[in-house]
Amino acid sequence: MLKEVLIEKIKKMPLTFRDFMELALYHPDYGYYTRNVTLGKEGDFYTAPILSKSFGYTLGKYIFNLYQTYGMPLTLLEFGAGTGKMAQDILVWFAAQGLFPEYHILEISAHLREVQRKNLECQQNQIKHLPEFPQNFSGIIIANEVVDAFPVHRVIYQKGIFQEIYVGVDDNGKFFTYPSRLSSPEIELYLKEANISPVEGQIFNVNLEAGKWLEEIYQKLNCGAFIIIDYGFDTAELYHPARSTGTLTSFSRHRQKDPLQNPGEQDITAHVDFGMLRKKAKSLGFKEELFLSQGEFLMKAGIMEFVKRDDLTRPLESYQETLKIKKLILPPMGEVFKVLVLIKN
Repeated sequence: MLKEVLIEKIKKMPLTFRDFMELALYHPDYGYYTRNVTLGKEGDFYTAPILSKSFGYTLGKYIFNLYQTYGMPLTLLEFGAGTGKMAQDILVWFAAQGLFPEYHILEISAHLREVQRKNLECQQNQIKHLPEFPQNFSGIIIANEVVDAFPVHRVIYQKGIFQEIYVGVDDNGKFFTYPSRLSSPEIELYLKEANISPVEGQIFNVNLEAGKWLEEIYQKLNCGAFIIIDYGFDTAELYHPARSTGTLTSFSRHRQKDPLQNPGEQDITAHVDFGMLRKKAKSLGFKEELFLSQGEFLMKAGIMEFVKRDDLTRPLESYQETLKIKKLILPPMGEVFKVLVLIKN
């Protein structure tokens, strides 16, 4: 049981919320993402590809345009492919054009790897599961709802200083949080660079992993594009005093839960700081191709072509697909989700 693992760790040394979140999500035996994650109606949350196949078709069309514009290799790599639905729809779109690109998947969940193999059986000759990001990759990388699941340091501003939030456990085995000193000087540097004006009691979620992840990919990417799709805000909007408690959320069966309860049994997530992500990308040497809301991106990329079709050949007999596309492009989903596209070489 993960709860026992966490209690033992807390007894040995102070446990930051960041480390609590990492274990809750990624513990090799008991972590939420390494166990039997279920998505969609019967699971804990929806993703855009599950909502509508037009999402994958539109992304496929956009990727093809990138390939034509920049002449980059038509090899695809997806981080955390979920059920494999987006990969399937992208490859179906490409097949309709007479193209059959290689599609690499990086998936930490053994359960989801099996789900992907089953759902992508028709495209099995194109699919390759990788244990880690390749040392020299050229092509197009996709990360849909990946960054929001990186563990975050929780920081509270009290009496003129930033303090980190730690997780403790009481005599009844119930987890609680308390403030103490920052666990790393990188946290203060991040907050300084974010140029925020904190108010008393305000909580910040500091995602140091996102910058490290971006740096690793930049170093290993020879040439290509990097498409990041996630929910989040620019820095000033994310850390506005109106969001004084931060954006950390925990989900189970489509309902919000206490992130300290049932570790390993529910998702924990925080909105992405796209301002800092874009700043980091620029400092590394990425060229920013675009940064748009999901709604704007999908409209510009041509999603309306698929309004009257539920696949690439047959007319849609109902307006269901239109309703699904509306959910993708209109607020709240079409606005809070952002699309960042980065180019190298």
